[in-house]
Amino acid sequence: MVRIARLQRQNLFDIQQITKLESRFNQLTGLLHAIGLSPSDIVTVCEALEFSNENAEDFLVNAIKAAVNQPGTPLATIKPIIVGPRTPEHYRSALTMTLSTRRELKSSRKTTKFWKKLAREDGRYADLVTPSSSDISSVHELLSPQREDALKALIAR
Repeated sequence: MVRIARLQRQNLFDIQQITKLESRFNQLTGLLHAIGLSPSDIVTVCEALEFSNENAEDFLVNAIKAAVNQPGTPLATIKPIIVGPRTPEHYRSALTMTLSTRRELKSSRKTTKFWKKLAREDGRYADLVTPSSSDISSVHELLSPQREDALKALIAR
């Protein structure tokens, strides 16, 4: 008797779960249809999902790619926004950004050239190591005893 009641409760729970899953499935197929996938593509994607096929994502992506190129589908209206012609504001913005970057680069090169020239002319800076990829590893600085102790403590952690 108790076993029958438990099985009936489990049966009721299973029916509720099936109803929820059917509702979600209907929402998914409705969404796929609304964005413009063909009925055959919807069936392919749903079968792949149903049988836990590893290629379900590939089927869905390929179906979306096909729907993007079909005129009249909602996905086809999105495509021109993404890959369509650029507005003059886009070009103006890109040109301004490029020119300002070039200007900054030219200014920093001038500054670098000035300081390098000054360092070469003055003999005091002959042994100065400049930060370049080849010289960084050769820099050896003597540490004070306090800093050495702190470094050893840090390494010991």
